[in-house]
Amino acid sequence: MIRLGFAEGPDLICRWTAYKAKTSRHIVRQALETIKVTAVFGFPSDRADEPSSFTPVLYFAVASSDEQANYLHKLVWSQGVVPILVIATPHALQIRKSLGPPSAKPISVPWSKLEGGAELPVELTSLTSVALRSSVVWNDFAINRSGRVDKTILEAIKSLNDEVQAKVVSLKSEPALINAVIGRFIYLFVLIDRGIISPEWIGRLKNGSGKALCPIITDNLKQPSAALSDVQWPAREVWALFDAIDDVLNGTIFPVKAVDRRRIPTDALHLVRRAIRHGDKLGGGSRQLGFFDVSFATLRTETISAIYELFLFIEDSENKTEDGAFYTPPFLVDYVLDQVDRIKPFTRSSRVLDPAAGSGIFLVGAFRRILERTMPRGRWQESHFRRARALLQSAVFGIERNTQAANVARFSLYMTLLDYVENTKIEKLKKFVKRERVFPELTKNVLARDVFSVQGQDIGQFTHDSVTYSIPTVATKHGVFDIAIKKSFHTTITVCDEL
Repeated sequence: MIRLGFAEGPDLICRWTAYKAKTSRHIVRQALETIKVTAVFGFPSDRADEPSSFTPVLYFAVASSDEQANYLHKLVWSQGVVPILVIATPHALQIRKSLGPPSAKPISVPWSKLEGGAELPVELTSLTSVALRSSVVWNDFAINRSGRVDKTILEAIKSLNDEVQAKVVSLKSEPALINAVIGRFIYLFVLIDRGIISPEWIGRLKNGSGKALCPIITDNLKQPSAALSDVQWPAREVWALFDAIDDVLNGTIFPVKAVDRRRIPTDALHLVRRAIRHGDKLGGGSRQLGFFDVSFATLRTETISAIYELFLFIEDSENKTEDGAFYTPPFLVDYVLDQVDRIKPFTRSSRVLDPAAGSGIFLVGAFRRILERTMPRGRWQESHFRRARALLQSAVFGIERNTQAANVARFSLYMTLLDYVENTKIEKLKKFVKRERVFPELTKNVLARDVFSVQGQDIGQFTHDSVTYSIPTVATKHGVFDIAIKKSFHTTITVCDEL
């Protein structure tokens, strides 16, 4: 970093305790403490000594081998935020385009080219501190987003859905039911990889007779060897585990009725789990890297929300255009909300409404910005979690006529809360809220209704600029405008992706 002209300061964060900005806090903390990067370079705004915002664009990291470098790239790619990752390995300095998958070949600069007073190699001239701070470099900078993590996972989900329909007779022409299974397994592995639930907690679950509820799953998770990955998880244990998690967290998403559960054989559950967790090939293809390359430990909640949004399209693709339902890439959400935040900052007194909420990706981004300006920089204690939980109920509102999408929006907001508990285990979360479930009831926050059927008393007042509107006004004015803006952005992104 020294050779490239970098020194610790407001735009180069090497320690979490030195971070002063009020935005991107979860991203920077995750980079430094979970991914274990050496430093985060970005653009602060406003006051240099205490910027109100910070946009990370480059991570510095150290790896002891190429294998570890690939793993670091996997974590950064899964986070889906910064375009550049620079890794120091024993043999070379690697430059990686981190919005693409770790399978992409990095640019390597041997240390011999950097020894002594040798002139800086051309590969590094655009990565110096001076260059990155200039507009010239960024004018010529191009990002290929075709390999971004959300798009890769979306393609993998489509393939997996098709595979299950082809191989499981009882699920042929049942994309919604298959999506429920895929979604529940993704949720499970997110909770496991973030340390919120553990094999030990699963092992302590008991049935009505006092016997272990999920003995085979517990043993499998405690010994995740290649051989044990072939062990099928019994359907009764899978559903019992999902129900036990819901009972504590109140995070029910894609509920499956008992009559439908009986239609899903153990083979189907095994196929989905193997594809997601172990990268099994689908059809005649090779290893399913769309899932296998992803780290659920660093996958952003915005990305999870976007993934679940695809499920709704798979289930009813013919009515996508007619209903105005469009997939919103997380990076576009970030851009739109950053512009809103610049004009009118999100604060603890904000009451945010998205009248066309979809899977809640815009609500997640708004809630994250409110939390980051409200909550402490240090470790979260019980009082902090309860405050954030109450803030969720008072600050974030949405309207979405698709019931399943409304469920996803609530779930996405729950996952955002978990982003800030720093991998606190489920047992401790339960103690935080005592007799309540960990997540609050949000049926009055996210209404499963047509926006034009909602009255002012159904959801109350909210803030926008310096004016407070009631729902009927927004439904006819800002609501329609909001939907039009989303359609316009989607059209732009589609064209860019195709080009």
